[in-house]
Amino acid sequence: MKGFCGLWLVCLLACAMVAQATEVSLIRNGSFEMDVNGQISDITAYHPTNWLDVNVPVSKFSGFVNNYWATNGNLSLALSTGIYATFQQGDSAAVSQCVFFGDVNKIAFDLQLNTEYPLYVDWDSKLFSAIITIDGNTIWDSNEVGLNQNGVYHIEVNDINVVPGSHLLGIGIRANTAATPYYYYYIARWDSISFVTPSSVKVYPPGDSNQDCIVDIYDLQAFANGWLQYTAGPDLSGDGFNNFADYAIFADNWMLGCTEGPIEPNFIDPPETDFNNDGVIDYGDLFVLCEDWLGGGGPCVRSDLNEDGLVDFVDFALFAEYW
Repeated sequence: MKGFCGLWLVCLLACAMVAQATEVSLIRNGSFEMDVNGQISDITAYHPTNWLDVNVPVSKFSGFVNNYWATNGNLSLALSTGIYATFQQGDSAAVSQCVFFGDVNKIAFDLQLNTEYPLYVDWDSKLFSAIITIDGNTIWDSNEVGLNQNGVYHIEVNDINVVPGSHLLGIGIRANTAATPYYYYYIARWDSISFVTPSSVKVYPPGDSNQDCIVDIYDLQAFANGWLQYTAGPDLSGDGFNNFADYAIFADNWMLGCTEGPIEPNFIDPPETDFNNDGVIDYGDLFVLCEDWLGGGGPCVRSDLNEDGLVDFVDFALFAEYW
């Protein structure tokens, strides 16, 4: 193991410090573009990348990622009720991921609420709501803000009152009363989920020529139009030409979306020891491990690398391999 003993001494020093872990306020794959297979017909069988705790009771709900509607890129997540299913008040379906709240003051997201085939009716907010939760507690309810018509919405949630640190963010659909909606089903479609901070700026990934927050076929067309021409195409490598060096960078960022804040876009699947999602295994990640030291596991304790319910020397050894 590279530098195990030396790194452990650093860890002892870091744990003795009062300094806080440096974390990036980031929601990963908020536009559902990062999945290798693109569209997902059943998210209980194949979870959307970076989203965990997929809780979709198949007897009452279904979940999928498709290109029926999207506001950023080509894909969005849909959570749907089942036809003929009988619901009790509080029945819900949701997906969630671990996030870090630092200077976040808003959660931004795009949402479409409607009902579909075989009988079209308006979304009835008395029956169902789209919800956002933090650690299982509802912080936003579409029923409370009057979303009772079909359409596309962009809503910002202000004044998120949570203690800075790691939390479980969930998006879902919930039954507000006992009901059996015969012949039609309710669908909540989610896209472009991100944090907004006071100094937040949109960072475009390398290769996103048209700056639509996704490196896709349209950027490939711009790339091809300037192929082997001096300064005519995307010069990603900075050598003045559009050539294979640029194509390698372009390919590495294929289907990568924007990020919020000063951080740079990173790999689709960074090492699991990159606890703070900043693209490098460094002291910020070491601080996270130290703060979790000898604590129990859980959905948002990323430093429990062997998932035995305890952050200990085994996890430190796994962490040291990536230093």
